Amino acid sequence: MPVLNNPKHELFAQEVVGGKPLPEAYALAGYKPDRKNAHKLRHMPAISRRITELLTAREEREAIANERSLEKLTLSKEWV
Repeated sequence: MPVLNNPKHELFAQEVVGGKPLPEAYALAGYKPDRKNAHKLRHMPAISRRITELLTAREEREAIANERSLEKLTLSKEWV
């Protein structure tokens, strides 16, 4: 799924993925602080899918980085 068309929605999704609490992410996206509306926005289908997509992409990047780190730290026969 590409970037959301609404910039506020995209920023909200990115802030949530970044670990911000829903009300804080809602305010940082440019909305008037409101816990109920933040919760509603979080559960909109397009935003929920985008958050899942962003989390999946982050997990994949972290897995690749972990693999590379392990490869660098692993002792090889040549090194020994």
